[in-house]
Amino acid sequence: MPTKSQYGVTAAGGNSYFIYNDVLFIVLNNTAEIESADDHKAFMEQVMEETKVINFKWKIVAMHESVYTISYHANDSHIIAPEGFRNNIVPIFEEMGIDVVLQGHDHVYCRTYIMDGLEPITESDKYIYGNGREKAPTAVYNPDGILYLTVNSATKAKTYDVKNQDFPFAAVKNQEHIPNISKIEISDGKFSVVTYRTTDMTVVDEFTIYQDSAAKAFKDIDENDWFYNDVDLMVKNGIISGVSGDRFEPYTPATRGMTAAVLYRMAGSLPQTGNLDFIDIPIDSYLKEAAKWAVYEGIMSETDNLKFAPEQNITYKQFANALYNYAASKNNPETDAIKWCEDNGIDCGVDEDAEISRAQMVSMISKLKKIVDTAQ
Repeated sequence: MPTKSQYGVTAAGGNSYFIYNDVLFIVLNNTAEIESADDHKAFMEQVMEETKVINFKWKIVAMHESVYTISYHANDSHIIAPEGFRNNIVPIFEEMGIDVVLQGHDHVYCRTYIMDGLEPITESDKYIYGNGREKAPTAVYNPDGILYLTVNSATKAKTYDVKNQDFPFAAVKNQEHIPNISKIEISDGKFSVVTYRTTDMTVVDEFTIYQDSAAKAFKDIDENDWFYNDVDLMVKNGIISGVSGDRFEPYTPATRGMTAAVLYRMAGSLPQTGNLDFIDIPIDSYLKEAAKWAVYEGIMSETDNLKFAPEQNITYKQFANALYNYAASKNNPETDAIKWCEDNGIDCGVDEDAEISRAQMVSMISKLKKIVDTAQ
């Protein structure tokens, strides 16, 4: 049963909290009748004092009125004014170490970016882009802030349209005037929320927070896999991502495009000048800049007549050449790329003409990064 309090009391009820396993749920009765955050702060301080002997894995707040929304109530003055509820309550959430804030009231769906205080973190190496980098992140590990989620109506009784204005905090906005439900799953190091359309249970949006290993995002690899730590390190550094939302596909062959992309990211992903465009890479592809960089820097070469062949599987020898061109000293006496890789512990133990997998690629890249970082 929830533990109730004398704080935040209106005709609708008051503040309360409950503990489920090692998760703390704080329920705030925030309505227009109670515009001050003082009551809520006093309540949360009391909760933290009463539960101080418990090492919570997650702290989650649920409240009615949303402080980050995009529809009918987006501009409510008692929320967004300089002295309003948002500016007062957000620093309290930060102080209390809240991980996620669940909200309603506006009958629309909005998922924020991770919020650092009042500022959205729109770009971060900690984000995982399961739907591609041109879309909103689908996961994050060890975030430096709070996720705010405004959930849509679960019935057809009332829905509000998304306002035609800029909402910098909003990573995902959705209103199809279809009832939604949101399913939350929590474990020691993972919080995930998936929102569905009730009409056919297709997914509207999903997001996961990982508190430790970024590699846990992928359902097709296991902690006992020999390449697991390499995947974790490279995902955390923003050098590699999955093939799809929760799939890493470790045994899928690595390609020339993947090779250019991971080395380009490791080099800092600097924008490229010049008019070198490959006819087999779409102008809006994330590979465009990486392929230009790889050729300009002498890491890789074009294949034929302005073709880069990004989908072509790459062999151990070809991959070793790319790593050698990227990292070997210009006056390095060793000119055999495979021998240079083996001398530096970067080999993958296959024949030089054998195609390598994504698992072998990420393992070699991980070892290369450690060598490069040590040399800097």
